[in-house]
Amino acid sequence: MSSGSDIRRRLIRIALAVASVFSIQSALADCAPPAKAKISVNMNAAPVVQDQKWSRAEIKDYMRKRGQSIRPGYDSVLGITESDIEPKARLQFTGTPDRTGTYCVVVQSVTVVIDWKVTVHIASEYKPGSCMYKVIDEHEQGHVEIANKSKGAVQEAIRKALESIVRNTVVASSMDQGATQLQADAQAAFEKAFRKFHAGLEQRQAAHDTPEEYAKGRKICGDEYND
Repeated sequence: MSSGSDIRRRLIRIALAVASVFSIQSALADCAPPAKAKISVNMNAAPVVQDQKWSRAEIKDYMRKRGQSIRPGYDSVLGITESDIEPKARLQFTGTPDRTGTYCVVVQSVTVVIDWKVTVHIASEYKPGSCMYKVIDEHEQGHVEIANKSKGAVQEAIRKALESIVRNTVVASSMDQGATQLQADAQAAFEKAFRKFHAGLEQRQAAHDTPEEYAKGRKICGDEYND
């Protein structure tokens, strides 16, 4: 039994809005973030999927292809839980030019939707309702619970990253140039926040894979363990 999580990232989509009001002073001197940029972070969580399309050997091979290590002494992989976390962000910028054509570009609003899907894979050798299926599923549901309890953490990590982004301003020769710079800054902040979140989630998932958990199949189901 094991766990895994897979974070997929999409490029941040941007929407540009050019302010119609021209500054009478230098954009460099007047460039400031909006008093209150709008930040929205929403979770789109799908129902947990139970899957038995893979055999034990196929689950193990999948883990190895992903670069996920299998602990020494626990070479029998009976199940795996995957967390597919895919944030999509939409940033809207406002650019105010001065009479020289220099733009003050700021983030006006950020909307993030996090697609969240958890899939439990149980080896096809074990029939639903059998002793081993129940033991494996009980263990994997522990991983599901850990993943679900992490929803608030990922939302908070993203929100904090966004709060730093909406305080940024860029003075640029064009609207596109300023928006591109802010987009790059947002992407970097997202990457940093997700690396930290993902590392914490992996640690919590790994802590669930104890020798005692792994021994339950043989202890409870006896010959049905069949390793």
